[in-house]
Amino acid sequence: MDDTKKICNTSSSDGVLLRMGLNDNKAGMQGLDKEKINKIIMEATKGSRFYENELKKDRQVNQRIEKMMQLKEKITTQQLLKAQLQVDKLVVELEQSRNLSRIIVHIDMDAFYAAVEMRDNPELREKPIAVGSMSMLVRPNVKLIQKSIT
Repeated sequence: MDDTKKICNTSSSDGVLLRMGLNDNKAGMQGLDKEKINKIIMEATKGSRFYENELKKDRQVNQRIEKMMQLKEKITTQQLLKAQLQVDKLVVELEQSRNLSRIIVHIDMDAFYAAVEMRDNPELREKPIAVGSMSMLVRPNVKLIQKSIT
């Protein structure tokens, strides 16, 4: 089974969990019980308007994928070869016009904000803290996550 069919066969709650669940791909997140944290997240949000909206978006995505898969089945080998030639031509044109004279730097500062708060107020170092606003949590420290699962 290819990846696209796996995506189509994923239940709605799995798709929602992928978007809402814990992303532990950041420094300091190792060793957390991801399954337990995700269970807490799902229990806390299930039945909410947000959760229902995420389920709706997941169903819409799966419907679009299914339509694309049906269109893919109708593509002939000749159409595929023609499209490949067009893409190859476009790649050559783009390569000739590339400008590599600029440098772009991306700096991920999430941990920085929590570190500044802990530096400015040392008593926060042993307490769970989160930095953000009413609409977005920028960065919790690991103690906040550990405390919420114990």
